[in-house]
Amino acid sequence: MGKGLISRKISFGFIAGITSIGIDGIAGLIVLPMLIKFLSEEIAGIWLFFISFTVLIRLGQAGLAPVVTRISAKLKSTYPSLEVNNSIWATVKWSYSIATLLVILICSVIYVFYIYFVLKEQNFIFQGTLCWLLLSVSFMLRIYFIKYFHLINGFGEVGWDKFIQIFIALINLIGFYFVLKLDFGFWSLGAVYLLSGIIFSFFAKTTFNRLNKGYIITKSSYTTVKEVMSMFSESGKILMLNITSFIVLQSNFFVIERLIGLEVIPYYAGLQRVTTLILAVSGMVTTMMYPFISQKFAQNDVNGMLQLVKRNVVISLSVATLLSVVVFIAAPILFPLWLGEGSYLGANIFGPMLILVVLYVNHNAFANSIIATGANTFIIPAIINACLTLPLSIFGGIQYGLQGIVVANLIALVLPSFYVVVWSIKYLKALKLNYND
Repeated sequence: MGKGLISRKISFGFIAGITSIGIDGIAGLIVLPMLIKFLSEEIAGIWLFFISFTVLIRLGQAGLAPVVTRISAKLKSTYPSLEVNNSIWATVKWSYSIATLLVILICSVIYVFYIYFVLKEQNFIFQGTLCWLLLSVSFMLRIYFIKYFHLINGFGEVGWDKFIQIFIALINLIGFYFVLKLDFGFWSLGAVYLLSGIIFSFFAKTTFNRLNKGYIITKSSYTTVKEVMSMFSESGKILMLNITSFIVLQSNFFVIERLIGLEVIPYYAGLQRVTTLILAVSGMVTTMMYPFISQKFAQNDVNGMLQLVKRNVVISLSVATLLSVVVFIAAPILFPLWLGEGSYLGANIFGPMLILVVLYVNHNAFANSIIATGANTFIIPAIINACLTLPLSIFGGIQYGLQGIVVANLIALVLPSFYVVVWSIKYLKALKLNYND
């Protein structure tokens, strides 16, 4: 695949991704004040609490996404010079079926051991339970059918999942507005999410069928337990990274709910929404370049791979830094206009959150570039980060309130982030020296 074609595909993926993030972000910015307007702060907090579990539930995917994308990219880089392994499709299919069962288990455990008691405290069991059930079914559909996008990402056809997500975000926004405006009840929020999940699943399959040109992946039904287990043995390392990422980026919701209360969550969620958007926008470059880095490495084009890695890190870090500075300056003006007077929790809260975002984006760009080659998954620094985050945030919350929680997150990230960057730079330098020799 030539440089021009790669650039065009990355550009399409990046534009689709940025547009998707923009639409999804705007939708989120609109939905949050709608929830506060039509629901009480506590009930609005419950919905945001539900949605905060999204990352945890997606852990049921078991780290399959980058593994499947890398395998698909390697297959694409050799096709049709090598005979297609007909068991790949069946292996992926069974792996994602198992992942869907894990999602069912995660949703059930979360409800039985946590959500039920939160709903009971608010005397909101029936509608809350029904909403959670509908959300759970939607999560199951999305996890099972997203395999199609992971496969075509490996083909180098990046950005189609983001393109579809534009319409999904609009469906959710319009649906939420009508069910809240017409007072259909809290459960209907879950119904809207389920509808968008069904639509997402349909387009995932049809897009794969259209882009699987020449049947790069043949739809066979045969695989072996050994092949499925082999895929999970590799994806399990990515799963550990995803678990630690969840603890680092999402555990604050649970700490805040326990130590401070549901009433502050809508306003903290506003800050979190902004930082999540910055992570998504800056991380889009990494997402789009990942399969091409894998392809270049598989083709032994080290110089081409290193150019992509450098571009990935520089652009990701620049975007994250610029956006963080802009929103930090604008936040005192924009938040009261968005969520009302008193909604901005202050620079002492938002500042550490934004610094964490910049550090995270930087080491994530390095880490994913290395993961694309299969050289390292950085499990140890990720586990250290997670092990530090939760106890430090609890201690910080008890001693210093909300500010203590967010500062503790930042402190826990510094050393693991530094290790990932230093290791990656040393590896890339060694790779270049060996290649030139």
